[in-house]
Amino acid sequence: MKRIVFYISLLAIPFVILLALEGALRAIGFGKDYSLLKRQGNSYILNPDYPAKFFSQNDISVPEFIPQRIPVKKAPNEVRIICLGGSTTEGFPF
Repeated sequence: MKRIVFYISLLAIPFVILLALEGALRAIGFGKDYSLLKRQGNSYILNPDYPAKFFSQNDISVPEFIPQRIPVKKAPNEVRIICLGGSTTEGFPF
């Protein structure tokens, strides 16, 4: 029984250390916010840092979003559809 507890704790210790480190880094706000939308006043904007999540610093320049504002409160009969994509999603060249 002692041997089983030893091996379980031996396997669990690295995970506990990593979880504690992750929690500490999140608590002090280390890193960038890569969420798709950021709240700015009474509206949401597309996060300009979001594309950087998928490109390293060695890549070519990171693509940028076309500025959009999405109101926080939507109208009762409004349906929100957000499309992400390349030039075809934007309507070019078609």
